[in-house]
Amino acid sequence: MSEKRRGRKPIAEEPANEIVRVRVTSAQRIELRRVASENGCGMSGVIREAVNEYVSDYRERGPFRSNKG
Repeated sequence: MSEKRRGRKPIAEEPANEIVRVRVTSAQRIELRRVASENGCGMSGVIREAVNEYVSDYRERGPFRSNKG
């Protein structure tokens, strides 16, 4: 029996074909690789899921506020 995929519905149903370069720390890359491995997907899939969740949350709560100043 396969486990149902968790997370929010993707923002767009189209195939991912845009490239965005993002810099991460070594620790972030290690964690991304671990999460991807545990979920049977690639790091790009983990990042896309995180972006979908962030954007969905942003729509609900509005702009984040910096703790600076």
